[in-house]
Order: sequence, then structure tokens, then C-alpha cells
Amino acid sequence: CQPHWIEEDPDIFFGFWGMCFNDYRNTEPHEGYRLIKKWRDARFARNKYSRLIQGAWKGKPEECAPGAFFSITSNVDEHFKKVGFKPAEVREIHGHTEVWQCAEPCTKQTWRAPEDYRFNVTADLLAPAGDPATAAKASEKDAERTGFEGTNHPQCINCGGAARPAILMFGDYKWVDDDEQEEDYCQWRKAVCSIAADDPECKVVVLEIGCGNRVPTIRRMTESLLSDLPTRQATLIRVNPDFPEVDNEEDLKEYKTIPILGTGLPVIRQIERLLNGLAPTADSSSKPAAPTSGTPTASSDSGAEKAPPDTKADAGRLW
Repeated sequence: CQPHWIEEDPDIFFGFWGMCFNDYRNTEPHEGYRLIKKWRDARFARNKYSRLIQGAWKGKPEECAPGAFFSITSNVDEHFKKVGFKPAEVREIHGHTEVWQCAEPCTKQTWRAPEDYRFNVTADLLAPAGDPATAAKASEKDAERTGFEGTNHPQCINCGGAARPAILMFGDYKWVDDDEQEEDYCQWRKAVCSIAADDPECKVVVLEIGCGNRVPTIRRMTESLLSDLPTRQATLIRVNPDFPEVDNEEDLKEYKTIPILGTGLPVIRQIERLLNGLAPTADSSSKPAAPTSGTPTASSDSGAEKAPPDTKADAGRLW
């Protein structure tokens, strides 16, 4: 997971990322993603806060703008979008394997990998130069290139040099971030904080799932968002099998925080069972019911999302 391998040993580099690419494409998002989307659709898609955010959105039609729900993730598998979340309501802070860039980079341009492509990865996790496992089909337009045509080592569509996934790696100074995604998240966050400051009835829930301490970026982002909101209107629910407590206890001592010791999917299922006991809120004129009232942001981390279900976790004991 370090970019220098693309020069020192391309077979190792494309073996690692080719395996990830193939696995993510061949794996369906687990049940938890669809449950979270169900909450979004039933409780947040059409409430009054969604309409306020979308009505004030700049640069996107209302139907394309995020509403009273936003997902921030460090996963690089694009699973949130695969289950139907709008691109403008997802921030992938480390990028993902579906978008590629020049390894140098010669420009900041990025492009998507062909839908039919698969890497040829050997049993010892190497991707030798030559033909891929499934080649990209020829483009309908001669001017369009993907850099994946007939090769197991993708090439930049501009300069012809090596291409790489647009993912933030360790020791990486050449990553091309998605500036539009970052702008969408910053604009959404500003809108939510402004609405909460003006409306004491607005409740914001930050649901963080499986974000560990090894790469604590998401943990810092959720605690930062919490600290920008009115103390009596914001709640952080942190789901983690090892570190469910807040990190910045002193600055967040006035806020409501709910630590849940458990792994992602079992806790999501438990929340779903609790929500099923509440009155429905699909009516656009009604407010969401607790504990998911107001405007939440769902966050996830790659480690916990792939952890096996923990049937022993007492996920409901803090509710």
C-alpha cells in the first residue's frame, strides 16, 4: 500500500491493487449498507431539513444535492454508491479503486476503470505484465482511451506512463483527490451547522461505525463536526469493538456521546430492530423520530466493515 512499488516492482504493486480491485468488484455490499440506505430513504430523504439543505445548495440541481444525510468513509470499495447513495452525499476521504490517475501525475485528470475489466493476479499475489484476466472492450470512440486496453499494468491516458488507483496510500505525495467530493462535504457541513444554530429543534446524530485508532482520520472528522454544533442538539454514537470512547474528552464533555462496544453489522441490525418499533416517518411533513432525529452523518472504516459478525457483542445494552 505504498506508491513507490509501482516503480520498484510493478508486478507487486499491481498484484496488491489488482487483487483489491477484483475482490471489491466481485463482492456485493453487505446487509449493513442497505439498512443504512433504508434509514436514509425512510427518515431523512424528505424531511424539512433535507428541503432546507437542498434549497440552498449551490452548483447542483436539487435532486442531485445531498439532504439531511451524508456518508463519510475511509473504505476504498465504493460500496455506498453501489447500493444507491447519491455521489453528492458520499465523501470517500481516501479515494477508491474504481477511479485511476497518472502515477506521476502528469495532470490532475482522473478516469474510471472499464466495467468489464479484471486483473490477472497469480496465486502468489503478483500481476505480471501482459494480458489481464478480462480485457477492456474497445472504446466506441477512437479518441477515448481507458489505459486498460490489453494490459495487466494500466497506463495513463495522457502521457502513456504508469497509472495507479486514485487512492491515498502510505507515504503518498502524488495522490489526486476528488475536489468536488470535498467541496460537497464542506458545503453540506456548513449548511447543517448553520441550520442547527438557527433552529433549536434540529437534532444532529453522528453515527460512526468501526473507525479505529491506527488511521484515526474519521474519528477526528466526526469529533470535529460534533464540536461545531450546538451542545444540546448533537449526539455522537461511536461503534467500535476496541475503542468506543471519544478521544477528545475535555472538549466534548458537554456533548452527548454514546459508546457502543461492538462490530458494525451486528450493531446496525440492532439499531434496525429498535427503529422498527418506532412510528414511521416517511411523511415529508413529519420530523424523524428519535434516536435518529435531525440530520445524521454515517461514517465507516474499512477494518470493521470486513470484520466477521460478533454474535456475542451486547450491542443493545447502551440503548
